[in-house]
Amino acid sequence: MSKSRKKQKWHDEIRLIMILIFILIVMIAMFIYVHFILKKGVQEDANYTRHFIFISKSEDSYTANDIYKEAKEYGKKHGIYVESLSKSTSLNYTVADYLKMATALNVDGIIVEASDDVMIRRGINGANEAGIPVITLLSDCPRCYRKSFMELGEYNLGREYGRIIIDITKTRKPKVMVLVDDNEENQVGDIIYGLTETLENEGNHLEVNIIREEVDGSLNFRLMNKVSEIISNNEEKPDIIVCLNERDTQIVHQAIVDYSLSGDVQVIGTGISGSLLTSVRDNEFSALVDADAKQAGMMCIDALIKYIQTGEIEDHIIVDDTIVIRDNVERYINEY
Repeated sequence: MSKSRKKQKWHDEIRLIMILIFILIVMIAMFIYVHFILKKGVQEDANYTRHFIFISKSEDSYTANDIYKEAKEYGKKHGIYVESLSKSTSLNYTVADYLKMATALNVDGIIVEASDDVMIRRGINGANEAGIPVITLLSDCPRCYRKSFMELGEYNLGREYGRIIIDITKTRKPKVMVLVDDNEENQVGDIIYGLTETLENEGNHLEVNIIREEVDGSLNFRLMNKVSEIISNNEEKPDIIVCLNERDTQIVHQAIVDYSLSGDVQVIGTGISGSLLTSVRDNEFSALVDADAKQAGMMCIDALIKYIQTGEIEDHIIVDDTIVIRDNVERYINEY
């Protein structure tokens, strides 16, 4: 190897090392900044006796946001400071990052919307090793050391979807399309089992044709185009579309609005937001299903308090669901 080539290689290695050092310094600085902001926020609330951290998958999750608001309000009444890390900083971190930060802060408890991700599992286990109890909310992290899973019972949720289908169908032989994300296969399987069993038992006067439409990994605009094509195709068009998560619900709603497809098909969505409530009122959606945010927020706080005081807690805690249809939608619109 020539001297010039060796020299170039040496320069490249030095440059790489400098870049890595710079990245490390930036990460440490950001972590210190977040730590300072969080400590400052806690100190400003002088009446708290405990500090809980709430971590959601996305700031755009209206279900998680509603539960957080209820948990924070309920916590205040019991001298507990409930904080959402994503709302305390303007920086973009992952759920696993927030778990590490909460552990470093040595908080009293963590509520996290989890997933079957190895880094999240390590974060939960790290908190457990540090003596911090963790409750997973809405979506679980299997094979980790969380103390309890606060869930919207998937089988019962499927039964609710089935009953809504029975109530809203306009034909004896409805074609029902269920949008399915294989990344949530365990939850989806229980939901569809509850749905089909309810249709067989309570809707045996109907001949329901259930179609699974795989949507996992689809980019938002592609899924929106797919939905518009499905609804616009008179031969393939289902009578009812069931969305099992917030993302699919929002995309279907956007497709209906953008392509003026209101009334072409009945839609059952998951999650509650102002725009979706309006869509129910305006007959763009037939129903919305979501967790009872007030109950979920209270139960998260109560569960952590119970574990801290007794060292015992139920492995699974079922949260009631909320169903919004046109008959009761005005009540929910007034709350948003």
